[in-house]
Order: sequence, then structure tokens, then C-alpha cells
Amino acid sequence: MKHLLILLLTLLAPSASQAQSVGEIVHGNAYEGVIFPAAVKLQPQDSVRRWTPTAADIAQLERALIVFMSKQPRKSRVNEVMFGLSIHRQLSGYTRQYAGYLSPKGEKIIYVNCFWDPDNDPFLKHWPNSLIQVFDGGNAFWHIHYNTAKRRFVGLSINGVA
Repeated sequence: MKHLLILLLTLLAPSASQAQSVGEIVHGNAYEGVIFPAAVKLQPQDSVRRWTPTAADIAQLERALIVFMSKQPRKSRVNEVMFGLSIHRQLSGYTRQYAGYLSPKGEKIIYVNCFWDPDNDPFLKHWPNSLIQVFDGGNAFWHIHYNTAKRRFVGLSINGVA
């Protein structure tokens, strides 16, 4: 009986550790994040038509993001140093959340939510399973939208400082 209990706990352990994320955790050379599936409501009032990006969609987005951010003007908020951060120079240090949605025209868009250092901020510890929304914090928090068909970014928004 004791061995059966140990076997049962061993079999259940991997599924318990996977339950910490509501979506797929993705990694690349210069990024880490979670893809939220279409079925997950990110906000109580979430009524947008959603789709689930794949890891390949995210890899394509991330390659394009490096190029997009490097082309931002030198005197832009992307290159501004705030709290010791410059988004462009430290892009790989941001953790990401990805959510796919359909535009009114039916285009597939990926919302990319980025934030700095979730391991040292108790507020951010639930990043794999809930959308992080911060209305302050400067360039430690920002987001952007990526049109997968046009391979274009729109709506770059970097938080301000109170």
C-alpha cells in the first residue's frame, strides 16, 4: 500500500507542476513568456474574439520585435533610461505574456505584455496564470500589439511614472 501511494504521488507530481501555468511557457534565446490560450478570460469583461498563438508565431514575433525596437529613435521612450532600464538594450530581460485576438477586420493580432524582474517582485509572481496590469512603473512595464499577417507592430505603450 505504501508503494502504491508513492507511485501515485510520483505520477501526479508532473501534472501538479504544470498546473502552475494556464498557458504554454515559451522560451527562446532572448525571451521567456506564457501564451494564454483563447479559452482563458484575461479580464472579467473580456469579450474579444480570441485565438491561441503557437510557439512558432511567438518566435516569428520575437525576431521582428528585436528589429522593431532597434529602429526606434534614439530619443524615444524605448531608449530612455529609467530605473536603470533601457528597453532596447535590455529587451531579453523582460518577461512576456502573449494573448491572441482577432481585430474587427478578422486579422490575427498578438498582444504582448512585458514586465521586468518577476522573480523579485511579489506582485508579479502569478505571471504564468494571470494578466499583469500595472499603471505606473515606467519602462519596467510596457506592451505592444503584433499583426501576424502584416508582420507589423502597433500600439507600443510604455508606462509612465507617478
